[in-house]
Amino acid sequence: MKKLTLFYLGILMVFAMGEGANAQVARPESNSGKGFFVLDGKLYDASGNEFIPIGANTAVFWQSETNGMKSFPDMKKAGANSARIVSVTNNSANSWSWQSNFTKQKACVKACVDNKLVPIRTAGIKNTILIDAGGCGQNPDTLINYAQELLDSDPEKNILFAIHFYGLWMTKEKSKQSWQFYVEDYLQQFKTKKIPVIVGEFGWTGAPDNFTLYDPKKIITESNKHGIGWLFWAWNSNPNETYYDIVANYTKGYSTEADLTEHGKFIVQQFKDNAKEAKSFLPTSSSMIDLEASPSIWVFPNPLTSKVLNVDFRNIEREKIKQIQLKNILGTTVKDFHPESALTGQLVLDGIAPGTYFLCFRNGQERFTSKLLITN
Repeated sequence: MKKLTLFYLGILMVFAMGEGANAQVARPESNSGKGFFVLDGKLYDASGNEFIPIGANTAVFWQSETNGMKSFPDMKKAGANSARIVSVTNNSANSWSWQSNFTKQKACVKACVDNKLVPIRTAGIKNTILIDAGGCGQNPDTLINYAQELLDSDPEKNILFAIHFYGLWMTKEKSKQSWQFYVEDYLQQFKTKKIPVIVGEFGWTGAPDNFTLYDPKKIITESNKHGIGWLFWAWNSNPNETYYDIVANYTKGYSTEADLTEHGKFIVQQFKDNAKEAKSFLPTSSSMIDLEASPSIWVFPNPLTSKVLNVDFRNIEREKIKQIQLKNILGTTVKDFHPESALTGQLVLDGIAPGTYFLCFRNGQERFTSKLLITN
């Protein structure tokens, strides 16, 4: 990969999800968002469950739009839980590429959410921002020396960092040059110093210019050992650079193991063994921008596997809710809730049989309905 020719979007976790009823870790007071958050060197989803991103980069701008969009369901099928979207904005100098714009970038994010992948790219301010290390992402000293200072300067305390393993990096089965760094040493340092970091890019052996002399399996093993997320470069990069590809032919895509490169087979198995899906996905595939634009009510977790359902009234004044009813698919009211339940933001659904239901809220003359699946 010729890194200097790439035009990256700034990258940021834009995926917002509702807070779970039984959060494993409480959201820090400094964070006012509703999505992912960083605490003590770890990344958590909105339910307070530790989330370790394991997946791949998708260089959507190198393919046709059709081939680029195909990568999202394919990565989900392969077992990944995250996708780093590498795009390019409209620019006449990039006439060789898919000329992306906001609408198309938004479609990539929606495709991720539809496939329960966590998208990583630019968007709002309160979500987790992913910032690459200096030196095209390869210089670890920029993180060792400045990551904590940068994290402390963020009012939301919600920054995740990325290190890229290319030419400056070696694994310990080989001797390194004086200007190189050992993967094992720095992953340990990041963990010890509680720097919230993931491996944002690394390739397989065989790249030209001594770019990937390390053992990539060791990178994966060490990352897994420390609970550090990793994103391989790439799901779909360039058919002439197979050392950077998981799929052998991105036009064909991925259906069976035969569609993968040899190292792609290893990586996909790692996805299946280690990538855990974020636990608190919204029950809708709409993007956050769509949800902000119109009155809406979110209920979560959905499907509901416990007795407590969280309700986020978003841009609706909960104090004005006059009626809350749970109805079955026949429209019969199964349970009435006292309107004061709206003030707590939680509803207790005790003794409700598993099935599909609709939560109906009335606010004066307005009505809002949220579909709910109960599986407990």
